[in-house]
Amino acid sequence: MKTAKEIIHDLLKKKYINKNEAELLLQPEEVISINGLMDHLKKNNLVVAKRNYFDELIEETDLKRIQQKLLKKPSLTPYEIAKYKLTHYTSLHGVKKSKLIRPEEIYKTSKGKVMIVTCAIIRIRERKHL
Repeated sequence: MKTAKEIIHDLLKKKYINKNEAELLLQPEEVISINGLMDHLKKNNLVVAKRNYFDELIEETDLKRIQQKLLKKPSLTPYEIAKYKLTHYTSLHGVKKSKLIRPEEIYKTSKGKVMIVTCAIIRIRERKHL
């Protein structure tokens, strides 16, 4: 069985790698104790996880922050309700045709924009446990 040094020299001779690459591969690497690393992680309350887990967590946190901000407004557009997942409806059509929103909770602004009072959305969220 060949050592790592012998394998690197063979690769260099066969010109699979150049001299600079061989020198980099032959440099001693710093070794970290697994037990030391695990102790450090535990002591500092750290974990090792896939990046996409934290990306999803950040997106979810941002969405909740936006939802809380929107629910403080007096009324919302069907677009805001669908886009920021304030109810179980995932489309504008679903929000506009909802039987859970009473007719007196929907109105049009002077510019013709459809608005829904926030108390209706809060009621639906409570009913659907969102």
